[in-house]
Amino acid sequence: MNLNDQTRARRLPLVVSLAATAVLATGASAAAFASAGPQSAKAPVVRTAPRMPAAGQVGTRAQVPWRKVGSGWALAQYTQGSLTAAKPVKLYLIDPLGGKYLLYTWRASQNPWQLIAWSGDKTRALLGQDSTGRQTMRQLVLATGRLTQPFTLPAAVAPIGYTGQAGSSILAIDDGLVRYSLRGKFETRLIEGNQHDVALSSPNGLSYVVSNGTGVDLVGNRGGIIRRLPVPGASAKLGGCAPVRWWQRSTALVACTAKSGAERLWLVPVTGAAPGLLPRHLRQPDLGYLDAWRLRSGMYVLAGCGSCQVAFFAYIAKLAANGSVKPLEIPGNQNSNFVMATSGDRMLVWEQSDCCGEDSPLVWFNPATRAVQTVLSARPDERGVIFVVPYNLEQNR
Repeated sequence: MNLNDQTRARRLPLVVSLAATAVLATGASAAAFASAGPQSAKAPVVRTAPRMPAAGQVGTRAQVPWRKVGSGWALAQYTQGSLTAAKPVKLYLIDPLGGKYLLYTWRASQNPWQLIAWSGDKTRALLGQDSTGRQTMRQLVLATGRLTQPFTLPAAVAPIGYTGQAGSSILAIDDGLVRYSLRGKFETRLIEGNQHDVALSSPNGLSYVVSNGTGVDLVGNRGGIIRRLPVPGASAKLGGCAPVRWWQRSTALVACTAKSGAERLWLVPVTGAAPGLLPRHLRQPDLGYLDAWRLRSGMYVLAGCGSCQVAFFAYIAKLAANGSVKPLEIPGNQNSNFVMATSGDRMLVWEQSDCCGEDSPLVWFNPATRAVQTVLSARPDERGVIFVVPYNLEQNR
């Protein structure tokens, strides 16, 4: 695997979840607000909002304020086990204040169910488990902890998320993008070709911005290319382009590999207008820019380095007006860092030590003040956070 492949592999967990979470419905499912029981006609029942846990505290599933869930919230799978000693795996809902809610616990396993996506109506998590080269799927109803009946997808089909705003189908990779029902029945092929392996859902859930060699494609939810969106200087041979997030309502942030091998960020309008570099200046680290966020304290980028102790290293940096970057040191952390969500002036940072899959905590970090609030900790001999899916990555509208 070359450095560009490693870069794409590192970025993929952040990007693939966008197929289901980029733009999400705000209404919660009625299942999340079940009646507390029979009501008296003479004495109306007064409902009070669930009490949210304080920062750093753990709440229960019953305490989740589903109506408040939105941008800045995330689901995270966590274990204190290691790659050699399995321990129970827990699913937490993380809030922007630093609190967390325990939604589900799996028994200890060396092959646990893995979190893949979060439905747009907030009600379900999509889970997968590899079984002899085939993915077995099921859904977890978050408000009740109920698991749906499992089903197995055909060999070589890799699920990457939900489709549409309500999560009515499953988006998967199979020599391109395909759609399956929530019971595992093939529905349609959206686009063919192994370069189409990352998708970003449109605001209305009716189309996707899809990765390609020399740009990205706008693809309909029923299949077929609506519009090709080329990016100048993108190298299909070295990895091409992949959508990262929505920067504005009709403009996607896209990471493309240039002929030099460096990753560059582009703002690509889905209308077909000319794309523009972000940042416009081309001063950049070894492997270039992989992601970007605009906070009140400035513009921040995720940069890649290929000359560190490990084959690939990602770090957060502040972008200056002249295009130069200043790496940010997160106190107590020497890991690769991936920003999973933002809220106000803070970033939800998933710290990953290396490719070994251990020592991966989750923290809220303020890049302006360097304040760190640990959400889920991990010791060197623990796996810590296994996977994170944010509710909404559309932070820059």
